[in-house]
Amino acid sequence: MLKNSKPLFIACATSLLIGCGGSSSSSNPASAPTTEIGVFLDEAVANIGYRTETLEGVTDSQGQYDYVEGETVTFFIGDLEFPPVTASGVVTPLDMAGTEDTSDPTVVNIIRLLQSIDEDGDPDNGITITETAKNNATQVNFDVSVSDFSSSAAVTTFIANSGSVNTTLISESEAIAHFEGTLIDEGEVFVPSNSIAGVWVNEETTNELLAFVFFEDGTYVHMEIDEVAPLNPDNPNEVSGMEWGTYSIDPETRELTASITFDGNFDTGLTDSIGQVDIFARVDGNTLTIQVDDNDSGTIEEGEATDFTRSSNAGILGAWTNTETTNELLAFVFFDNGTYAHLEIDEVAPLNPENPNEVSGMEWGTYSINPQTGELTASITFDGNDDTGLTDSIGQVDIFAQVAGDTLTIEVDDNNNGSISEDEQFNFERAPMPSYEPILIEVAWVETLTNYSQGEFFSLNGGSSTMQCDAGRDRQVGDIETATVELVRQGNTVTATVLDSNNNAEEEDLGESWTYSFNLATTTLSNSETYTDEDPTGQEGDIFSDYWELEESYQWNPDTGVFEGIYIDNNDLSWSLDNSVSSCRRTFSIVMTPTSSQSKVNAFLGL
Repeated sequence: MLKNSKPLFIACATSLLIGCGGSSSSSNPASAPTTEIGVFLDEAVANIGYRTETLEGVTDSQGQYDYVEGETVTFFIGDLEFPPVTASGVVTPLDMAGTEDTSDPTVVNIIRLLQSIDEDGDPDNGITITETAKNNATQVNFDVSVSDFSSSAAVTTFIANSGSVNTTLISESEAIAHFEGTLIDEGEVFVPSNSIAGVWVNEETTNELLAFVFFEDGTYVHMEIDEVAPLNPDNPNEVSGMEWGTYSIDPETRELTASITFDGNFDTGLTDSIGQVDIFARVDGNTLTIQVDDNDSGTIEEGEATDFTRSSNAGILGAWTNTETTNELLAFVFFDNGTYAHLEIDEVAPLNPENPNEVSGMEWGTYSINPQTGELTASITFDGNDDTGLTDSIGQVDIFAQVAGDTLTIEVDDNNNGSISEDEQFNFERAPMPSYEPILIEVAWVETLTNYSQGEFFSLNGGSSTMQCDAGRDRQVGDIETATVELVRQGNTVTATVLDSNNNAEEEDLGESWTYSFNLATTTLSNSETYTDEDPTGQEGDIFSDYWELEESYQWNPDTGVFEGIYIDNNDLSWSLDNSVSSCRRTFSIVMTPTSSQSKVNAFLGL
């Protein structure tokens, strides 16, 4: 649920002219410094004291405070002072710690304390400091480790006597999740917390594949393929394949501890390091750095760190798992370079008695998907699980892959009968990755028909030409439709919903919803889909079919402050008796102008 956002104010509040004079002379008026209004955020923090060199007071219900540009502001609760910062339009605990990293210990300590002493215990509706908290507060040290802060007597005593419904500190993960949600809502720049969950790829080695998948349930997969030299001459136990196990990360030191459950690549991966040397995992935005203290020197030296880049997690891209089988692990990973990995582990029965060639392990190869039919074509590059996976199906039967939201359906026409039965369908759920509160904006949608080509007539009964697809649909080139559309972004997926329409927009469009993929790097919304309506007339015995192919792409224009682009609608109406087809094509120019606040728009764009 989207949290209530608080407006950010950077505006002049007062300007005073002060003069003096006598009966026969006067001096020029002198201007007092302009007072501006800022806001203190971890959600708006209300009723907290503040002081600058010239001003002092308490924040209002929206977390606002007065300041003069160039001054330093110190926020305080009774005798407890927070680290001083340069006063500005927006102040957050990131500023107090001098970082953009939400997992920084000082940041974590501040946000845990603020959220824990909120009067009603619900920071989503704002944080309110009680008078009881002010009366009982004593100074605490924020510049310590998270664990030391949690066990500090000064902290625990203060929380218990703060007047909040909470009597103990909230968890670190809860505090970070809320804080990051606030930062996203308000469009603030930050480095995401140290959640390692995701698909990570290194493309700077000689390996064909070097990747990790860290799942939120505490399991991980390491994949490494080197087809040119599958065996390391210096260590013949380093072979291509996968390992699977469990992991945990110390939130303060970032030390990674792992336990191997299945090892299909021997000394490759973490196998020969676990328990022997220290391993650290550090996340900085979309970069994961794995550090291995190979020489056990206590420091990370050159050559002991490897960077991985977060792989895309939209459309079919990303990691997908199936938990409905007896396998310990059944997953697909689709990478954005056109390769895929199939992962399957069955430790209880690693060999299928009906087919001893079905073994635990991974396969890796290339893939493509027909955008019209959804047919998946794959080519195996490395096969480490024999008949498990797609190996025994490729080229033998038809395979289809369809994504609907966070569900991937793999269909395999095992009996080659041209239809898919229920037992030939396998559903995979998108592996949970770091998620944030959805970001919502509204836009004014303007749709202009710029071109259309009318389909040819074809015969309904073998005689006169009586039917064609209708490209114009009662619209002419230059006709405009407008609507109010809500865009909700969660990660790389944007859901659009029509809230209101006018001009010529059809009433049934109200409430219509569809999805886009959002490319954060190019700030582009895009969608591509196909579907077939086998019964367009709704009449029994109908032998017509409508095939639709939709393409749309809209890029943010920072100069004009709008999304703009093209929507293309192709439609084939077919007549099954003689394979007659009438093809229509419409092209629209689309402009989406945000009507939400600038901070909301910036948050949506990731700026």
